Amino acid sequence: MSVYTTRLGNHPKPVRPFLAELELPSDSVTALLNMINAGLADFPEIDWECTEPHIQAGRAAAHALDSLLYVRSVHDLQRFSRELVARSGSEFDVLLTPTMTIKSPEAGSVLAAAHEALGAPTFPVLQMAELTSIFNITGQAAIFLPLDRTASGLPIWVPLVGGPWDEAVLFRLAAQLERAPPWAGRRPSLWL
Repeated sequence: MSVYTTRLGNHPKPVRPFLAELELPSDSVTALLNMINAGLADFPEIDWECTEPHIQAGRAAAHALDSLLYVRSVHDLQRFSRELVARSGSEFDVLLTPTMTIKSPEAGSVLAAAHEALGAPTFPVLQMAELTSIFNITGQAAIFLPLDRTASGLPIWVPLVGGPWDEAVLFRLAAQLERAPPWAGRRPSLWL
């Protein structure tokens, strides 16, 4: 990736892995789940009996959540967000991270794990989301580009994260990267 950006005249440099240094709320996974589940609480037009069991469990958890704990979860995540967003623009213009900490799991395995652990986060989900969900919390602009492929042909997605309201910067960089490696014409092999 840095080869492409260097060819385009950009100057990538490593940033110390500061995410581990940030003080996460003591129960950040619970706070995040409270926020996610609360998003399921108020959709009267949905027939909830027809949804997946893990979705039903999340919705039940949202209805059981008291308002004080919900507000505490929001405030914990907002405090964490301020520290991370403050580094944007001063320590980096655009942050490039891996999408996941694991290889793509086999199709269906994550859903099966979610159904086995109803209402609790599963390890594969956490491994898949830990590097990107942070930016859902902070509200920073982000774009994901399929800039490479695995040996078996699966796309490797590369997230670029900018500062708040920096979508224009990301769109310009994404357009440059789209032209640098010829990925627009690539098509994955089909498995039947």
